[in-house]
Amino acid sequence: MAEEANQTQRGSDASDLTAAQTAAPAPVSPQTPDATPTSEQNSQRRPALATLLQGLLVVVILGIVADLTGVLGFFGIDFAALWPFRPVTMEVTLVRAADCAVRSYALPAPLDPAADPAGAAEALRRALAGVDAPAWPTVDSPLLAFQITNRTPGAQQAILSNRGVVTVTAVALSQEHVHAVTLEPALGCASAWVQRLAPDVPLRRDLPIYTQAVVSPADDYFALAEGDFERFSLALPCATPGAYQATASLTYEFGAQRGAVTVGDAAPRLCPAAYTLWQVDAAGQFVEPRRFTWDGAHYQEAEAAR
Repeated sequence: MAEEANQTQRGSDASDLTAAQTAAPAPVSPQTPDATPTSEQNSQRRPALATLLQGLLVVVILGIVADLTGVLGFFGIDFAALWPFRPVTMEVTLVRAADCAVRSYALPAPLDPAADPAGAAEALRRALAGVDAPAWPTVDSPLLAFQITNRTPGAQQAILSNRGVVTVTAVALSQEHVHAVTLEPALGCASAWVQRLAPDVPLRRDLPIYTQAVVSPADDYFALAEGDFERFSLALPCATPGAYQATASLTYEFGAQRGAVTVGDAAPRLCPAAYTLWQVDAAGQFVEPRRFTWDGAHYQEAEAAR
């Protein structure tokens, strides 16, 4: 009986242990995180990867350029001079007295060499100090002459067009009669070859602003290497009394670049109703006054008083 009781007790204890083990929660094993990146993580990584690749590409390009520069430099070739997109420098300057044309300049009002010869002579002396011509308006002086020079370093040529556009703007004329002085015979004149632009562009007041196409018949274009230049001249005759501002523009090509060169007078061109023209002698004195009046088509010189 005792043995049966012990067996019964052991059976009960085993049942209780089994029940306890069944009821106890199973130990939780650690979970391994998913190593696959999400779409958000991928989107964050792409810009960084693109930046890295761009940096590597720049380094490679700089290396190629450095190697190419070294190779060209070994043969005495300037790599920078071959670069087609570098800044282009086309210098334009006015040419004084091209083709020995006479040019007359208006004295500032109210200067009158007849009434104040000393004051007029002093004004002219100050205006010519260190320069060839005063920055005064021209009077009945149709010539516009200018020089275009290629100042871009390198062996590549600039192609300058033989065609241009002239723009004329009419401005207010402050006085009907002006005193003018002729300087070119005393100062000399240029003798270099000048390309003519045609046709002439008359100065008239029927339109406040107008344009006209001009062309040089000498060549289809002008090839300018570094330091090369061409000189051009254009006639702007008076057609109606008034004051005018005129500019001329020519286009050029340099590699893949295109641009335009524009030139104009610093002061207006005067076509007064009448003007008195003075010569200047070697001593700088005003002599031999001549009077001109507009007859509707041209300037006519009045007979000198006897």
